[in-house]
Amino acid sequence: MENLKKEIRMLNQQSTNFDVRLNRSLESNEKLRSALKCSQTEEKELRSQIRKLQDDKKLAIKNLEKQRSELVQAFKKQMLLIDNLKKQNIHLMANGQISLTKEDFAKLLEWKPQKVTDVS
Repeated sequence: MENLKKEIRMLNQQSTNFDVRLNRSLESNEKLRSALKCSQTEEKELRSQIRKLQDDKKLAIKNLEKQRSELVQAFKKQMLLIDNLKKQNIHLMANGQISLTKEDFAKLLEWKPQKVTDVS
């Protein structure tokens, strides 16, 4: 009987120890579950932030490409204007030279040689 009582006490003590260990494991398990949920929530938020940043970058790139395209178009227009101004300048210079040539020609037509007197 004594041995059985000792064995029952020992088994009760083991049972209590196992209960304590089980409770600690359950608490630890609950803490880990809570940490996992927090980590998952944080991961979702970070993914959302990354997605937003990527969208912002894509929008910025699109705007920059649009500005680049507009600048290229403006540059092409300026090149056309410069070419046009060069042509106009050439025509003005040619017109000026033609005017000078007309004046010279008119002077030639009006020019009358003076009589050369022979002194011999």
